[in-house]
Amino acid sequence: MSGVFSQSQMNLDVLLVILSLAHRQAQSRMMKTCRILCREGARHLLEEEVQLSKQARLISFILFMQRDPQIRVASLRELVVELDKGISKETGKMFAKLFIELAKAENAGLRHLTLDSSERILRADRTLPTTIARLTSLTSLSMSDIGPRGSKLLGELRSCLRRAELAFTGQVLDSRRTEGDWGDLDPIRLLSTSKDTLESLKVTNSWFTDAGQAVVYPRMVSLAIEDVWLPSTPILHRAFPNLSEIEADHGAATIPSDVSIADWRTASRAYQHEHGSWREVQHFEGSSDDLYLLSPLCQIRRIAFTHNDGDGDASIEADVLHDILSDTRPSHLELVLFLNLNDNLLNQDWTAALFEHRTPPLQILHIELKVSEEDGWEEVADLTEALDALQVALASSSLSELELSIE
Repeated sequence: MSGVFSQSQMNLDVLLVILSLAHRQAQSRMMKTCRILCREGARHLLEEEVQLSKQARLISFILFMQRDPQIRVASLRELVVELDKGISKETGKMFAKLFIELAKAENAGLRHLTLDSSERILRADRTLPTTIARLTSLTSLSMSDIGPRGSKLLGELRSCLRRAELAFTGQVLDSRRTEGDWGDLDPIRLLSTSKDTLESLKVTNSWFTDAGQAVVYPRMVSLAIEDVWLPSTPILHRAFPNLSEIEADHGAATIPSDVSIADWRTASRAYQHEHGSWREVQHFEGSSDDLYLLSPLCQIRRIAFTHNDGDGDASIEADVLHDILSDTRPSHLELVLFLNLNDNLLNQDWTAALFEHRTPPLQILHIELKVSEEDGWEEVADLTEALDALQVALASSSLSELELSIE
């Protein structure tokens, strides 16, 4: 009998190893064979991302979690809910009950939560924002289509996040612009519970305000911005004093209409002269207009300009380029330029601003030069002239690397 028992134990151990290495469909089939494999299979299934894009799948998942909540609540790691049409009230109640179980469990394993079209999901049940906010296990949160309910969730969230990705609705942004009340679009205020843990933040259609200026996020190092944002160095420096990466690749920096660009930059520089700026930013990617308005007085080691205006032609004025490079003194610069008559490489003031000697010096320069096909034979002459001008400027530069691509 003992030999039979040992053989049985060995077989189960082998099955558990096979279960751990199998793909999801095989794991699901093995779970139907016995209780032990059913329990262990659930653990493995929930260790991977659970992605739900249909209401029927969400209902099935909730029922699945309810069958063995003690084990499955602890095993769930990452939940992605993508329901752009929202959910019914009945499903909303079921969803709220699931988060109640997740919130009250001492060993809840959920670390990453994604809610796409969050406002449509949250409106299904009035308790959903509050029940989700009770979670304390999250380290990463991604939400899109954030409206009043989503802002309420964020403001009450008990989890201490390390990473957040928040996209607010354009309609809310437009209404707040009319009302002049930006509080529920301000991630600095809304994420205050995570002030000691947050490291990375990506926001869309947000608005940084003075209302949250007393909240400091010492661990925040990476900020990514899309669409409309307020390029206020005083606000951002107070909230994120150790910022090292800023990405505004799809940003649209906007300042109050009653303030001129010159006055905005003057106020920003005055603040930094009195209170200091970031010690060193490793990377900025985005529009030169956005960086010009932000006006940081610190070195930015790598700058990648993705500058588009109007019809898509990349154009940076010579004085703007000079001021940005003098303030930030990059060692690595990436430019996308459209070859236009009397512009950029064909403008002596522009090339002088680019290659002016600074400390530390510019060492790496990447230029992507786009030549318009509408100029006919003139484009050859223009390109030759631009390359000659670049060669003359390079003779007195301190570059160690130049990469030039022509399209």
